[in-house]
Amino acid sequence: MYGSTIVMKEYIDKFIKDKLTPEELRRLREYVQTVSDEEFESLLCSIEEPQEGDKEICDESITRMKIVIDKQLDREGKKRRLKLLFTAVAAVACIAICVVSVVLFKGALEQPQQLLSDNLMETVSTSGTGTTEVRLADGSIVSLCGMAKLSYKPSFEGDARRVKFSGRGYFKIHKDSLRPFEIATPEMTVRVLGTSFSIVSSSSTGYAELSLDEGSVMITSVKSHESVSITAGTTALINSEDGSIEVCYADVCGRIDWKSGELKFTNVSPDSLVLRLESVYGVKMSPESVSCINGNFTGSLPVDDYNTAMSILGKIYNFTPGACK
Repeated sequence: MYGSTIVMKEYIDKFIKDKLTPEELRRLREYVQTVSDEEFESLLCSIEEPQEGDKEICDESITRMKIVIDKQLDREGKKRRLKLLFTAVAAVACIAICVVSVVLFKGALEQPQQLLSDNLMETVSTSGTGTTEVRLADGSIVSLCGMAKLSYKPSFEGDARRVKFSGRGYFKIHKDSLRPFEIATPEMTVRVLGTSFSIVSSSSTGYAELSLDEGSVMITSVKSHESVSITAGTTALINSEDGSIEVCYADVCGRIDWKSGELKFTNVSPDSLVLRLESVYGVKMSPESVSCINGNFTGSLPVDDYNTAMSILGKIYNFTPGACK
């Protein structure tokens, strides 16, 4: 139906060696869920039993693999077949250990969740100033720029749409009231139904922010577990030290342009400007420099170069870093 006995045995062996393609993993899953108990038991009986001396070596590995497979095969009516599959995997695993290498095999199973992600998710990475556009299976569009990275499934399954992201990007989420869209970054988790917004997640500074153009989103900090809901025209800032979330209007705190990587301000007060700079760059400005910023600011500053930003401000407000002229 989904493959001969020989093919299924090969799939189990490839799973052990982390060489299954997404399509092969899907076929193995469908085979286990669809064939009769008698057919499946016949397959298991044809697999050589592990030697007695190999059993202890395999215990930990099989426990880890069970976690991986169980997430893919969660139908209650198939519990008996799962137990049989784990037995088969144990047998093949131990044989593979004897033939190849105990150290390499156990190392490949150290992070079963990552193994699953690598098999099922596609990743797009960008660098430089150009942009790359990715259209997801649900019709959502993600534009990436700079050192950005997006991991996603070719097709969304279950009751949610989930992706992983870091860097600079713009999201146009297709509305689906029955399946929320979730974005996981190192600093936050974003949950939406359908809207447009930009995300900046800096791996070098640990700084992150989300600027919302329309609709509303729910943001949860990874570090503090704090959750806030923001609306259009506002920006959420995630503190790199404690994970706290600050929400402000873009015309008050400025906004990072995700394409250019510039921090743009329009008639921002000195106090708001200083607070924003300290948050983005992760520094404490000297009292002398702060005292010299004595008027509202309109302009752009590089988001990843504090020294250049201070040089620009020095020319505008007539000061050098650390002292006024």
